[in-house]
Amino acid sequence: MSQPNIDVLCTEANRLLDLSIQFLQWMSQQKGVVSTAMQGEAQTFDQASLGKHVEVLQGEKTKLESLDMVLAVIGTMKAGKSTTINAIVGSEVLPNRNRPMTALPTLIRHTPGQVEPLLKFDNNGPINQLLDELVLLVNQPQLSAQLDTLTDNPDMQELLRRIHEKQHFETRYQGAEQIFWFLKSLNDLVRLSQVLGAAFPFEHYDEVHEMPVIEVEFAHLRHMANARGRLTLLDTPGPNEAGQSHLRVMMKEQLAKASAILAVMNYGQLKSDADDEVREQLKNIARTANGRLFALVNRYDEKDRNGDSIEEIKRLVASDLMKGFIDEAHVYPVSARQAYLANRALHELALHGRLPASNQQAWVEDFGNEAIGRRWESKIEDAEEVKDAASELWQESLFNVPMEKVVQTAYAQAAVYAIDAASAKLVDITHKLDNFLSLRKSALSRNAEELKCQITSLIEDSRKIDNAEEEAGALGKSMLYQIDRNSAAALKKLHTEMEASLDQYFREGKNIEKIQHSELAQQESQKKKQRSDGTLGFFLKNVLNNSWGNGDSQDFDPNSPVLRFSDKDEVDTLLKRLVSSIEKIMKSGESNLIDTIQHMQQDFRKDFEGSIGNMVAELVATVKDRLSADGFSIEIRLPPPRFPSLHMSGLEMLENMVQERSETVTRSRRKSGVWGGICKFFNTDDWGWEDYQTTKEYYELDMRKIRAATQKSIAQTFKLLQNAIAEMVQQPLEQEVQNYFATFRSKVENIRADMQQGIRDKEGSKKEQEELALAITNLLNKLPVLKSDCDELAEDLKPLLQHEGA
Repeated sequence: MSQPNIDVLCTEANRLLDLSIQFLQWMSQQKGVVSTAMQGEAQTFDQASLGKHVEVLQGEKTKLESLDMVLAVIGTMKAGKSTTINAIVGSEVLPNRNRPMTALPTLIRHTPGQVEPLLKFDNNGPINQLLDELVLLVNQPQLSAQLDTLTDNPDMQELLRRIHEKQHFETRYQGAEQIFWFLKSLNDLVRLSQVLGAAFPFEHYDEVHEMPVIEVEFAHLRHMANARGRLTLLDTPGPNEAGQSHLRVMMKEQLAKASAILAVMNYGQLKSDADDEVREQLKNIARTANGRLFALVNRYDEKDRNGDSIEEIKRLVASDLMKGFIDEAHVYPVSARQAYLANRALHELALHGRLPASNQQAWVEDFGNEAIGRRWESKIEDAEEVKDAASELWQESLFNVPMEKVVQTAYAQAAVYAIDAASAKLVDITHKLDNFLSLRKSALSRNAEELKCQITSLIEDSRKIDNAEEEAGALGKSMLYQIDRNSAAALKKLHTEMEASLDQYFREGKNIEKIQHSELAQQESQKKKQRSDGTLGFFLKNVLNNSWGNGDSQDFDPNSPVLRFSDKDEVDTLLKRLVSSIEKIMKSGESNLIDTIQHMQQDFRKDFEGSIGNMVAELVATVKDRLSADGFSIEIRLPPPRFPSLHMSGLEMLENMVQERSETVTRSRRKSGVWGGICKFFNTDDWGWEDYQTTKEYYELDMRKIRAATQKSIAQTFKLLQNAIAEMVQQPLEQEVQNYFATFRSKVENIRADMQQGIRDKEGSKKEQEELALAITNLLNKLPVLKSDCDELAEDLKPLLQHEGA
């Protein structure tokens, strides 16, 4: 889409944000329309939640002013959140400490040309006011005991000294060292405030324009054309940092305001309680995030040979831990530490042509050990050596994929993401407003007794929902049992077909042994001259250069299946070709399996909608008819199909198939002494030679063992695949049924609470009720155009999002 069209959409989004904010503010000013939340009730809107909605929309407006694409980075302690951000930036803009450093949400904004990071803290007033208050507290004798617990910490001692000297925070901090000091001091100030019982002004830093911002050029974005918009990372407090409960609330709010979310998970702690809390927050925000949720599984370099494969990790996070709320394609196992070291080294080379001295910057030693090895000090001055090692380490980190798919794409599409994020929030809130006001108007049209009857009926509706969920559970189990049986039959059929294909493959082979015997005979006949082209050189030239599986030629002679090689690299080359052929056979039947499972899902959807869906539709219709609440509806949302891949690691399967052996062989050589010298001078063929024995190393590859290993691996693969279908198909379907009823139950509870407010409205005078009815009617009259325009903006964005692959 051309730039003028983006400008038009941006202008329209700004207009709708202004109108929606004005609408909410106007609604809050209408007496009686929005009340204070009552304990035990969950109204669709109350005064507190209304204010939060206004804040969210104001935040979207601020981001649209600069077309900010805000990528929120979240994670628990030890997940590697700071290292991940440093890896993205290409320099150390955030320090890594043993304790948390994110006291406040902090922005890191890509700023072309800003090589040295610059932190701006224009909103320093509330913090400096806190410092002034702490001057009085630290001098109170009754608090000396609390302060004594902090005096062992040099950082805290430094902070206390600054407080006594009434030194304030500044608005600018240049360079990594000053930025580290600022972030450390801010975090220590939060801790000191807790000890002294002083309120830290978190409420003054809950909007994007109020937060500290670090401006720096991101290394991997340096050569990209300036995008229409800005990319900003948001470093959020973790929910378990320092045990501070307010950070949980802050994280939830920031997730709601972000354009996209990048969750950093610890590979070794995927099922920890702390990460579970992060996942729950992600699930709550996933609907509004609208496909802009991504996950990095950090520390994947710590995986041992028995650890989960990349595909297994993706499946675990997407289907098991996140229950289908994130796409497998958006899960990336990485090593942030390797990526940071590699990216920083490449960044330094690009800027200065060499790395700094290791005694000046400690990261250089870490890079040397990680990327070059024990002898790194002798090679660290060689720019080409360092560049090659850094590039290889960058690839090993696996960070190049999310850098391209998430960060670079987000930067290129910052404007589109910013507008789409605002649009998603506008659509969500206007639809809620329509339901809320329609229900309130319906409540006002009935007397108190009717409302009580309706509330009683809603309570009964909740019981009916429970009963319907039980029936759905029983029916769902029956459907899923059938899926299990059908998938087992499909897997068995596919397993049989693949075994038959592989059996035929291993029966046919290729005529390698005859070539080898011929070469060995030729080598033996020329033993005295010690001349040979080499068995594998001939083999690779004449055999491996041929296309596998083409024509009638064989890959090996099944009658002589033990192959001998003199070079390990050559046998590894053959193994890779074998793996390629075997995996090709494995993949051949996958499409049939996927089609089978897709049909199972379609049948489940059809059966669910035809039985449970009809049952719930009757309940919804009953609620609609009884409340006359136009527009009240619930949609069935099944997760998108996610299918396992028939994957096995062929190289691991065959790694023990190569046997290293040795044998004693007889060779010829010139005799030593005068006679040998004379014969050598005259180049005799028969005189002056002697035989000797030596040990020769060689490698054996037994195709029979490969065949057995392949069959065993296939059996294990299909066993895992059956379990994967349960996790990736059955469990998400069960979870979606639960979510479906939970959503329905929540909506009914909103209605009940709104109707309960209607009873309280009846306690007012006739005039007050008439004024309230008029206010709600006026709001409803203005809402349809706003709601329609928000829906239209979302529709206008769809072609652009599809075109950009957003």
